[in-house]
Amino acid sequence: MLSPAKAAKPGLYKVKLTMVKNGKTYTTQEQYQWGLVSVNTQKSIYRPGETANFIIAVLDNGGQSVCNANIVMRITDPLGISTKLTSGRGITPELQCGLYDAQYTTDSAGNYTVNIKAQNPSGVAYFDTSFVAQNSYPFDITRTAASKIDPIDNPNSFNVQLDFGSYTNATQVSIQESVPSSFNVTTNGAVQTVGDSKILTWNKDLIENKTSVQYTYSVPLQYPQLYALGPAQITYGNGQTFTEARPWFVAVDPSREISVNSGTATTSPLNFAITVPSSATTHGGSGKRDSRQCQFNFWN
Repeated sequence: MLSPAKAAKPGLYKVKLTMVKNGKTYTTQEQYQWGLVSVNTQKSIYRPGETANFIIAVLDNGGQSVCNANIVMRITDPLGISTKLTSGRGITPELQCGLYDAQYTTDSAGNYTVNIKAQNPSGVAYFDTSFVAQNSYPFDITRTAASKIDPIDNPNSFNVQLDFGSYTNATQVSIQESVPSSFNVTTNGAVQTVGDSKILTWNKDLIENKTSVQYTYSVPLQYPQLYALGPAQITYGNGQTFTEARPWFVAVDPSREISVNSGTATTSPLNFAITVPSSATTHGGSGKRDSRQCQFNFWN
């Protein structure tokens, strides 16, 4: 499975896989979308009866904001009952182009699946995700952050606040948040760079079972770009941990309006090769070891 990094350029990607096995070459090509539709929820877990607030971002194949997108979102509850929200009927555009709001009230405890289809000038984009409703869980985490930012027309400084409510007996917690290592971060917490991430850490006392942390970040002037913030993790008690169900996605795209005649941006291919060494296990009882070489090519 190809997993997105902490930072990636939104767009339509083509993946070409070439595999050589026993002197024969096998090639397959597929395409996938990354970041053309994304959804954030203010909380990762809700209680039955709570209202989930969705923030939807829609981009075209070149990664630019789409105003007045035609969006269909279907939410299926744990009992298999589906609710359909559409543009103008449950999904409303925000003042900022490319952002849309929706709400859904949970009912029973369990897993809720979310399927979104968004028509944009470049075609149709799809997004699948899920969220959970539970009767009990150790912490509420409410994230206040932008889903789409403009570092050109606005100051390149963006605030994030995480509010925590505890349902445990803990009086102290350690909170960690991860952001891309390319960010410049200002915070009163400790900051450590680990690989492609910066890890922000706060040690906090809970006051009336609550606490909060804040930080400010600035991004490289590269766009369009899609970054992942978090997920946040809480360590409490005797080394117990609780983690947000998903990261928060923020799209970097200076303000502009996309017409239906917009073309698709083209860039040079991204190439890398993976060689799989001979396996220590045998295949099909032949006793022969298998060596494969794979070449991946990405275009967007």
